[in-house]
Amino acid sequence: MQRILSIYDWQLLKPETAFVVKSDLEHQRTVRLRVNAPETTAIYLQQVDKTDGTVLDVFLARVEGQDEIQFDVFGDYKIFTSGTELWFDTLDGTRPDVEPVDATSFTNIVERQARNPELEIMELRMRQNAEAREALLLAAFKEEMALMRGSIEADRANTAGASGSVQSQTPPASSGDGQSGGEAGTSSGDAGGGESNA
Repeated sequence: MQRILSIYDWQLLKPETAFVVKSDLEHQRTVRLRVNAPETTAIYLQQVDKTDGTVLDVFLARVEGQDEIQFDVFGDYKIFTSGTELWFDTLDGTRPDVEPVDATSFTNIVERQARNPELEIMELRMRQNAEAREALLLAAFKEEMALMRGSIEADRANTAGASGSVQSQTPPASSGDGQSGGEAGTSSGDAGGGESNA
């Protein structure tokens, strides 16, 4: 179930427009927005630095259907989309102004700066060295595990062999008792016979 609540709290943000929130607060504050998008929509935030006029465009989220967005921000800001309509509710009851926005302003959000070639070569070598170390450690670990398995198997074989040898060298107890009894009986009979003849 999707809870729309009061339909009068929602505002429509049309393509190529932005809603503007102005604030005199100097500290960072948390902003929560409920949004409802008929189709997949990318949402952006734009700020202008008051000191040098630098424009900062930030991608916030990609939404479809009803969702909630929360972010922290300083000062004034604008919210606009990637060219699709969006319904929004500020949750705190404010109704921000809506104004046109340049539809191409978010196409170059982050421009990759040129990097020092020597730094890139250094990072590549560091990455290669790290991969080589990992490969050596893995090979050493596998070798150690193989030696441990071989040692365990050898100990088991020696234990089994020693146990079989002890069992084969021990004479059966019943066999020895029978022979002793027979010899004792023979000796006894011989002695009795000699007395009788006398």
